[in-house]
Amino acid sequence: MDWILTFTGFLLIGSVLFDFLFTTLSGNGAASISTNVNAWIANLYQPRSDNGRRWIGAIQLISTLLAWIILFFIGGLLLFSGFDEMVINSTTKEAANFPERIYFTGYVLSTLGTGDYVPGDNFSRYCTITYAILGFFVLTTAITYIINVMGAANNKKNLAAFISSMGNTPLELYDYFTTTPDAKLFTDRVDNIVTLINTHSSYHICYPIVHYFLSDKEAFSAAAQLASFHEATAAMRITYRDNEEVTAHLERIDRVRGRFLEIARMSEQQLTGNEDLLRLRHKWTSRVPEMAGFANAIDENEKRLGALLQQSGRTWREVYEGID
Repeated sequence: MDWILTFTGFLLIGSVLFDFLFTTLSGNGAASISTNVNAWIANLYQPRSDNGRRWIGAIQLISTLLAWIILFFIGGLLLFSGFDEMVINSTTKEAANFPERIYFTGYVLSTLGTGDYVPGDNFSRYCTITYAILGFFVLTTAITYIINVMGAANNKKNLAAFISSMGNTPLELYDYFTTTPDAKLFTDRVDNIVTLINTHSSYHICYPIVHYFLSDKEAFSAAAQLASFHEATAAMRITYRDNEEVTAHLERIDRVRGRFLEIARMSEQQLTGNEDLLRLRHKWTSRVPEMAGFANAIDENEKRLGALLQQSGRTWREVYEGID
C-alpha cells in the first residue's frame, strides 16, 4: 500500500505537469485536464447577461488554475503519505499524521519551508526538493500564463473595437465601405483587419481559453462584430462582383475568417437554429437591393458564426439591431 500511494502520487504529479506544460508553453492548445475543466464550466455556466459575459473568462481561468494546483497538491500529498519516514516532526522525530502531512505538502508546494516538519530520509529529501522546485516552477509559470491570456483577451477586444469603429450593424458597415465607388475605405483597411483576425486566431490556438473571454458591450464583442462584418462583406461580394481588386480582398477576408472559425470550439448542436438570420436578411434586402437572392441559404461558416454568437449569449437579432 505504501508504494501504491507513492506511485499514484508520482503519476498524478506527472499527469498534471504534462497538462500544465502543454497548455501554458506548447503554443498548440490545451491538454485534456484543462480542456475538460473548460468544457464542464461552459456547460454549467451559460453567459446570458452582461454580468455573465463579464465574468465567464475570469471564472474559466481561475477554475483551470485551481484544477492544476489542487491536483498537483493531491499528488504531493499522496507522495508524502506513502511511508512514515516521508514526513517527521523536526523536534520529536515522530512520523507526522495525515493533517500534518497536508500542512507539509502545502508549505513545500508554496516553497515557504517553515521547518517544523521535515523529510525523514534521503528518498523523502530528494522528493521534497524536487516537489518544491516543481511547485515554484508551476506557480511562476502560471503567472506568466495569466499575463499571456489577458493579452490575448485584449487583442480579441481590439479586433471587435476596430470593426465596430466603422459601423455597429451590417448595414452601417456596408454603407461605410461603399462610400466610394471603388470601396477604397474597405481596401485601405483590409490589411489591419486581416492582421487582427490572424493574431486572434494564433492566440486562439495558443490559448484556447481566450474563447471564453467575452464582453458585456456589443462594440467589444468579437462574435457580434465578426458576424456583422461577415454580413456586410457578403453584400459587398455581390455589389463588387465585377471589381477584381475588391473581390480579391473579400476572398482574402473569407479565408482568414474561415480559418478562425475552423479552430473555434463549437458543437454540432450549436450549428443549428439560424432561422432568424434568413428573416433578418430579407428585411435588409429592401434597403440594399444587392442582397436580393443572397438571403435564401446559410453556409457552414455562417452556421459557425451563429454558434459563436450563441456561445457568447448573443443572437443574430442583436447583430441586426435597429433594422426594421
